[in-house]
Amino acid sequence: MFSGIVEEKGTVAAKRGARLVVEAGVTREGMEMGSSLAVNGVCLTAVELGTSTVAFDLGPETLARSTLGDLDAGDPRTSSARFASTASWAGTSCSATSMASGS
Repeated sequence: MFSGIVEEKGTVAAKRGARLVVEAGVTREGMEMGSSLAVNGVCLTAVELGTSTVAFDLGPETLARSTLGDLDAGDPRTSSARFASTASWAGTSCSATSMASGS
């Protein structure tokens, strides 16, 4: 789950075919292979982690339904990390499971 709040502005580091590599600072912290990151509002899964970059493979549906395929190296981008399994909203702690089920 993502808040939709932009945590970081940065640039595209590289674009090789359907592989998108973005520069990441704050949003790179704590990421592991398979972690999710929203780039320009699109949820993506990390397939490669560099010291200050994260790479994603863009699937056909993502390319067809977003503008991520139009990005090139040096283009600006935004990113948001996903919520942890427990997050605080307006002072209330809730788990992703209870948020999804409505209980």
